[in-house]
Amino acid sequence: MKHLSAYELAAAAAAFALMAALSFAPFVFLLPVLFVCCTRGLRLSLLSGLFFGLLSMALSFMGTSPLSYAFMQAPWIPVAARVLGAGLTWGAGRLFAFLFRKTPEKRRYLRYGLTAAAGSLFNTLLVGGAVLLFAPVAAGREGDIILSAVLPAIIALNAPIELAVNTLVVPLLCMAVTKMEGRLPKRRDGADR
Repeated sequence: MKHLSAYELAAAAAAFALMAALSFAPFVFLLPVLFVCCTRGLRLSLLSGLFFGLLSMALSFMGTSPLSYAFMQAPWIPVAARVLGAGLTWGAGRLFAFLFRKTPEKRRYLRYGLTAAAGSLFNTLLVGGAVLLFAPVAAGREGDIILSAVLPAIIALNAPIELAVNTLVVPLLCMAVTKMEGRLPKRRDGADR
């Protein structure tokens, strides 16, 4: 198995720090995960999904939203759904890269935008679906009313906004970072940056 370079680890650490900083901002919490899935490999994508899920689970014990309540009842949901979502998003990114391989390099924006849109939808469907299916069972009768009435409304309101923000912002971030990576000096020994 190939080891991660120091450059890849630094990129992952920056994404994790950004995730922690954005954890209290609505609609942009998923941005760093989508960035990693668009620009890095499968291992870092899964690792970012794991970190995102663990951070979501930890934050649920500090929050008072219905989603926090659902995550407290079934703490495996944010972790499993976010890791699976990151893997699916990375796979969608590879599919879009294959489909757009013959297009000019300037069309990467479209590929990154479609990958971000797919990732946002995967996140919403996996987390929302798992919460609606499994959290009411774990919560019992008193939690069933809260989760079945309030949570679908929250998902219906947040999903389109999160989709639009991620589809517009992630490609800009990916384009800027990949452009800067192209400007980094090449090492003489042929090793990774």
